[in-house]
Amino acid sequence: MVFSFIEQRISQVEGYIKGLDRTVQAKTGKLDSKLLDKQAGFSEIFNKFLDPKKVNNAKNEQHQLIDRQADASARTAVLNTKKKRGDSYGLLPEGFEEVINKTTIEIAEKFDVELSPNLVKSLIRQESNFDPNAKSAAGAEGLMQLMPSTAKEMGVYNSWNPYQNLKGGVTYLAKMMKNFDGNIQKALAAYNAGPEAVKKYRGIPPFNETKEYVSSIMSNFLYRENGYKNVDITG
Repeated sequence: MVFSFIEQRISQVEGYIKGLDRTVQAKTGKLDSKLLDKQAGFSEIFNKFLDPKKVNNAKNEQHQLIDRQADASARTAVLNTKKKRGDSYGLLPEGFEEVINKTTIEIAEKFDVELSPNLVKSLIRQESNFDPNAKSAAGAEGLMQLMPSTAKEMGVYNSWNPYQNLKGGVTYLAKMMKNFDGNIQKALAAYNAGPEAVKKYRGIPPFNETKEYVSSIMSNFLYRENGYKNVDITG
């Protein structure tokens, strides 16, 4: 009887222990599963950093951002430089600066003279500040302030057309450069006061307007061409 009771208790304890073991195994399995999931998650994240495609994409995006910032900085620098030089293309067709460059080069080759696009830009700045609708009290018209008689002589029938005005003005300047053996200051003086006055005085005429005109253009031209500032050359 006693042994039967003891055996029964032992059996109950063994059953209880087996139940505890099953519970422990079940909970351990869940924990293992969660741990594996977490490890998989960490592994996935870690692999993203090691994935060459992901890394390259990140680098490309970073490089693109740097390039955009560099482009923006370059555009800002160009705009600031144009502002300092007094360039204002707001009333002109888009890309007109390139038209100035090409037109100057073509006409300079035609007349066989050395004529820099920067000199033309400096002259335009002085004459009209890049305003194709400018008109002086004396009747000079457009971008390069052509007098009606000069415009007609240069084949310009519409001085308010910036392309025609530019071509006529550059042609006239190239002719003055040719007439005065490539002397820039004499050519500019002739553009302002006429070639006869330059011939008469054998150089820049003693007119305050003309002297200031030549000095201002030369100063701006040397700044554009070589970066020199505050230079006054009127000799």
